[in-house]
Amino acid sequence: MAPPQWIHCNHCYYLFSRKDRKFYQTSCLHVLCRNCTVYTNRGQSCPICQRQGLKFHEIANEMDPKEKALYNPEPFKPIEAASKSIIFQMKQKKHLILQLGTTGEKLHKADQMEQQMRAKIVDYQRKFDKCREQRKSLQEAIRQSQSAGLSPESAELLLQSRGSRVRPPTQGQSNSSSGEEFFDSDRQSRRSRGSQRSRDSFLDMRKDSSTSSDSSSSRPRSVDFGSTPSSNVSPSAARISDQLHRMQIKRT
Repeated sequence: MAPPQWIHCNHCYYLFSRKDRKFYQTSCLHVLCRNCTVYTNRGQSCPICQRQGLKFHEIANEMDPKEKALYNPEPFKPIEAASKSIIFQMKQKKHLILQLGTTGEKLHKADQMEQQMRAKIVDYQRKFDKCREQRKSLQEAIRQSQSAGLSPESAELLLQSRGSRVRPPTQGQSNSSSGEEFFDSDRQSRRSRGSQRSRDSFLDMRKDSSTSSDSSSSRPRSVDFGSTPSSNVSPSAARISDQLHRMQIKRT
């Protein structure tokens, strides 16, 4: 490969392409031919810039690669390669930055959802505790009514007086409807058992009355419009009749 045509002596302008002289590059980046080195004051100063303490490097294939790179006939190729490398790296960095921004937005939304879920959990726990307290109150009232021998209607009045009756769910309490349905079904089952006991007591009363009527059937019957109820009625029958009378008054 032919040497570049632009290499010349900076003092006498002799061309390096003639190849009949040796050329040297100084540490101050000037080029001198061998004939012009006599003007360097025995290699102490540069005849172009007058700089002292010079170092000379012969221009040849064996020179240092860093110095030889100055004479590359295609200096723009490394620049093009560097430009491609820079563009590639910038695109990769931009792509990563966009992804980091999207991930940050997702994390922010996830934090908001987590806060909402925590608030819902606290609300559900509060409703659950309230339903559990209501259930305990209902069970205690039912046990008291059973131990006192009250009818289901009287037990319901007792629950209403205590304010322990479960209210129907509102729009904001739809999540606790399953617990209230459980309480309603439990109250209905207990009410049915109480009704059965009341019917049994009423049948016993009728049996007692029929027995007394059979014993008095041998005596002549007479109509007495001014008579008062017999005092031989059993206490359970009197209590049931009194409760029925209260229910009729309440309904009217």
